[in-house]
Amino acid sequence: MRSEEKWLAAATGPANRRALLFTFYSLLLTWSGLATLLSASAYAQAPELKAVPHPDLAQFEQGVQQTIADNIAVFEEQAITAEGEELGLAYARLGMVYHAHHLQYVAEICYINAIALSPDDFRWIHLLAFLYQDTGRFEMAAQYYERVIELRPDYLPARLRLALTLLADGRMEDAKRRFNEVLTGYPDDVTALAGLGQIAIEQGQYETAITNLERALELDPEADKLNYPLALALRATGETDKAKTALEKRGRGQIIFSDPILAAMAAFSQSAQMFMERGFAALMTENYDAAATQFEKAIESNPEDPVALATLGRVREFQHREREAMALYDQALTVAPRHVHANYFKGSLLERQGDIQGAVRFYNAAIQGDPGYVEARFLLANALMRAQRFEAAAGHYDYIRGKNVDRVDARYWAGLAWLAAGQCHRAVDPLEEAVELLPTRGELILTLTRTYATCPGISDDRREQSLAFAEELYQIQPDRHTATTYAMAYAANGQFQDAMDLQAQAIFEVIRDGQEQTEFQRETMDRFRNGMMAERAWSEDDAIFVPPRLELDLETPAAEVPQESQ
Repeated sequence: MRSEEKWLAAATGPANRRALLFTFYSLLLTWSGLATLLSASAYAQAPELKAVPHPDLAQFEQGVQQTIADNIAVFEEQAITAEGEELGLAYARLGMVYHAHHLQYVAEICYINAIALSPDDFRWIHLLAFLYQDTGRFEMAAQYYERVIELRPDYLPARLRLALTLLADGRMEDAKRRFNEVLTGYPDDVTALAGLGQIAIEQGQYETAITNLERALELDPEADKLNYPLALALRATGETDKAKTALEKRGRGQIIFSDPILAAMAAFSQSAQMFMERGFAALMTENYDAAATQFEKAIESNPEDPVALATLGRVREFQHREREAMALYDQALTVAPRHVHANYFKGSLLERQGDIQGAVRFYNAAIQGDPGYVEARFLLANALMRAQRFEAAAGHYDYIRGKNVDRVDARYWAGLAWLAAGQCHRAVDPLEEAVELLPTRGELILTLTRTYATCPGISDDRREQSLAFAEELYQIQPDRHTATTYAMAYAANGQFQDAMDLQAQAIFEVIRDGQEQTEFQRETMDRFRNGMMAERAWSEDDAIFVPPRLELDLETPAAEVPQESQ
């Protein structure tokens, strides 16, 4: 017996042989006799096994083809001499290979044969039950799970899956009884609590639902998808504030419980998709070495998958292997020149290496492939800001404004881009939107204040508002930045002496700190002396118009609001 077979056989305990098999198997082939099948006595004659229809492997990716072909060869070799439970294990193993690669119709026949040969081995019954549950044949799944529970009452996953199957089939009272049976032995089982919560909502028992769902979330906060049914129950009881809070916490986190038998089946998967899923799971825990191993296997299974190539390239960046990352991006773009993420990742790597023009080119390619790809467009706009192509940058920020109502950073940078482009009137709307969304952020208010105070033809009420904003900012933090802003607001409202006093204070602080007075500061002071408002909010070359340096981050890169330089 191969080592993996020994491991699988030992994973859930030994199976007991039943001598009389014929009746068991013959009834297995007749769905209408299922209830009799699960309790029937059998004849000593060996069962007539059903032929396994091996699929055409040409339809699969290279890695899956090889895996299935290898396992078919092993099975056919074993089938020559094996019998009884040993042959049952061979069928079960082949069934798990097919099941892991989503070939349920072949896996079903393999499991049926395995059960016929080993009718008391609960593992194969459990796998067949799950296959029926997964394909919507709930009545059959429930009967097989009940058989598993008869054989192994202590196997909790079967009890949970039976209750979930009954719930999916609309058999609320039966599901409720099964969930309560679980809680008798496992009072903190999250799946059972959540299931009872869902049933309570269906039956209008909202207080019970709230109790169970809140307890489930307390035990497993990552299962934040439960916040949605909790919000429904809270709303039904009139607790609207709590319902709103629950909705805000709603996520995609599902309840996950251990099922060793299904885990053993899934381990047989050699598909690129499975390797990708494992790789992403490792990536989200920042286990870059494990992630790289899985993505490498995905590429080995499907060498022309641009997603696997690009994602492995990103992992190589996290491992500080930038040369390999660039090679992988190039390989992905050779396969798929318009691949969105490969272009985006290459652009961001070029930007971090200081090649802004190269970054612009690949960000452009990314949004040509997906015009709604917000992060690629945002980084493109940032790169254009660094290249001092302000009007082009503003257009991209404005595009994001139109697509995402809550994106404060896009509004802020749109305002700065229009200011830098010398079109202050076009800066007003995005900056006002940013302040409305985040009214406590000082940088936003300061930028809007300077825009009001320096833009020709601005309305009188906005000029007056600039003075109120400036006074508040200066009281909170009286430094040279807020002093200059206050001076601009005074000048915009015709109070030039106050403007000169505050501008002089700002210039004094610059000199006191060992810095030289800038041409912009001198010109602004001269305009105040001559009874004119400031011409610009900042000098054209001020660092405030340069987005922060792009850093490599596991999360999607997010822009920050920069600090001004003067």
